[in-house]
Amino acid sequence: MSSSQIRSFRHTATVIALEAETALCEVAAAVDKESEVVARQREGEKKRKGPKTGNPRLKELDTKAQEVKRRQSKLKSFIKEFVDGYVNIKFLYAPILTKPCRVFVHRFRDLDPNIRAECVRSIGLWLRKYPDHFLDAHYLRYVGWVLSDANNHVRLEAVKALSGVYDQAEYIPSLTHFTERFKSRLLEMATSDVDLSIRVAVIRVLGDIEGHFPLEDEEKEKLCLLLFDEEAKVRKAVSQFVRAVWEEEVEAQVGTQSKPSDKDKERTGIKVLAQLLVKWGKALDTLAGETSESEIGDDSRDGEDATNGTSRRANRRREVIALIGPDDRGRVALAVDALWEEVEIVSEWEELLDLLLLDHSASGEESQLEATPRARVRANGKKRNDDFLVDEAWRLEEVEESILLEVLVAALGRAKEEAVGGKKVCSSVLNCFLVLY
Repeated sequence: MSSSQIRSFRHTATVIALEAETALCEVAAAVDKESEVVARQREGEKKRKGPKTGNPRLKELDTKAQEVKRRQSKLKSFIKEFVDGYVNIKFLYAPILTKPCRVFVHRFRDLDPNIRAECVRSIGLWLRKYPDHFLDAHYLRYVGWVLSDANNHVRLEAVKALSGVYDQAEYIPSLTHFTERFKSRLLEMATSDVDLSIRVAVIRVLGDIEGHFPLEDEEKEKLCLLLFDEEAKVRKAVSQFVRAVWEEEVEAQVGTQSKPSDKDKERTGIKVLAQLLVKWGKALDTLAGETSESEIGDDSRDGEDATNGTSRRANRRREVIALIGPDDRGRVALAVDALWEEVEIVSEWEELLDLLLLDHSASGEESQLEATPRARVRANGKKRNDDFLVDEAWRLEEVEESILLEVLVAALGRAKEEAVGGKKVCSSVLNCFLVLY
């Protein structure tokens, strides 16, 4: 029935067959656990003192182990043949029938996307319920192939199947080959898939992948640029990945310092945030510039080439707009909103303000004398205050100061919104707004 020409029959029969396979996986996993228990019991019985021959308990366990092994063999045979082989079906009083099974292999390429989605959803269940058998490159490739399926629902089911695998640390060693083969496709889906839910799900999968299979710097940058995406859900989903990148950079820079204080670590974190925002801003500018040049080149074509050029320009323009975002608040405001709950330093606007008030163009005693009037008095009184010294480890460049000023304004706006929402307005926030504006 799963090969019927009538689509409704084919769909119903496939679903029933897939559920039967899922049940077989559950039984096989339970039998494998039983086999492990029996094996431990046998080893324990062998280590016990007493006669080794004629031990009734040991004979009982040997017989049980053979029975469990026989059941394991049958179950694995049925499971394998159901997916990509032939199966012998023996009914109670009927003769043995040999017929082609291979329900999954035939139906995961079915013309009906609903049937394909059911197959992908089922293999995701099998990967979790019976990983000893299905967590193999031979079966994982089926999930990888449908990542390029034309139907959104099928692609989403494939990503969900991967999500259930990558979040299990014990499965990671079996995913090396699959990750190397399909990582580029996952990155492409995260940045340009037409379905929002798929992009969000893929970003989370890539975050899990990064924890075990570190991405290249260029690949990390592609994901981090999504922090400025026009879709709030995408920005929120990628914020955890951006936080991991930020923490990695902070740790690397703090490691080069000699006995840094907590204040130094905090200001180094701010410095790294500014560096990353400047870097990603330049990458967006470069991307926008490349798009403009490609549009100029395409405009010189006519006929069929012009039609193709228009299509490419439209696709490229949508990609750039998705990255830069049409919001009048600007890129930095989008980044602050996304990182507000993920990166603590973004919400600590007072620390940002303290760092910006320092003179980063000066050095040593000069920075101490010129930072603020209060610092000058203390310096004249021969009292050293490290709060007003600018360390080279977190000294800001001019462009970094500019970007942090935007972060500060956006952080103050967010803090004011939260204060107003809670029916109380922090006077220091309002005073700071008055100074800035």
